[in-house]
Amino acid sequence: MRTMRKTILTVLILLLAVTLASPVVAQSDDSLMTLLRRGGKGLSDEMYQKAIRNYEAALELAPNNFEAVKNLGVAYSAVGNREKALEYFNRAYKLNPIDSDVINNLGAYYSEGREFEKAIEYFEQALKVDSLDPVTLTNLGQEYARIGRVGKALPLLKRSDSVNPENANTLFAIGNCYAELEVYDSAEVYYAGAVEHGGSGGQLHYFLGVVQERLDKTEAAEDNFRQALEYQPDYRDCLQALGVLYLTTDRFALAAEQFGRAIAIDSSFWAGWIGLGAAQALNGMDLQSDSVLDRLFAEDSAMGFQMLDLVKRYHPRMRERNQQSEN
Repeated sequence: MRTMRKTILTVLILLLAVTLASPVVAQSDDSLMTLLRRGGKGLSDEMYQKAIRNYEAALELAPNNFEAVKNLGVAYSAVGNREKALEYFNRAYKLNPIDSDVINNLGAYYSEGREFEKAIEYFEQALKVDSLDPVTLTNLGQEYARIGRVGKALPLLKRSDSVNPENANTLFAIGNCYAELEVYDSAEVYYAGAVEHGGSGGQLHYFLGVVQERLDKTEAAEDNFRQALEYQPDYRDCLQALGVLYLTTDRFALAAEQFGRAIAIDSSFWAGWIGLGAAQALNGMDLQSDSVLDRLFAEDSAMGFQMLDLVKRYHPRMRERNQQSEN
């Protein structure tokens, strides 16, 4: 698994029906088999234009070759040509309407286009073909999670995990569901399981860090935020989260550094400006802090007051006074 990205949550599995990993229908023409093998090698090596050239050449010899039609949809999807991808997915579906790979690919296509209800229709259809296919179960579970039906998503994802245990994609998706339900201890278990079983990427470590912070596991959260940034140095939300963590643990210079990196990525990210101004004020950088405060008030006075509230909340003497009043 190369990356994990949010749909709530989503790592949508697009099935790659690679000729190298599946038997090729017997052909009388050796050149056809050679083209199919080359196309499969292109897919497995992520050399999608090579795959397209070879599969299209194969179709010139055998216009209804199912393997070539199916994999051309995958290859065109990979290069961002959604129109051609849909053309070939539909052709493959007409050739074999009970092939679960093709049905899943159509579901994935509509999910990527944010046509979630239509995607669910295809994933449900694929599940009727094979009710224990872990890929279909994960895809369908994630799709229900994307439209907010976490109660429907979790049983599907748990069933996928029971059929194919220790799959990082599925564990990540289950973790997302528990995070959405604010059951953070369970979310942490599944995110950590995804890491243990080969999951990687900035988003996975970021999400794990977020739930650990909610569980007051500050050191573990910081470690995962840092790992996330090793994968994605320009991960704005992760930089913001790390800045807030440093702010709440009185490491104001480090907090200012993270907030500064966040707004360097997105200068209109006002939450980053608020954090930066507060961190600078708490670090004794009065000129810089005043400049940020002026900018915030010029944009929206409410944001300026938010920055001042942060300074009051995390000023060491103010925090000590608040703690004494609570006691």
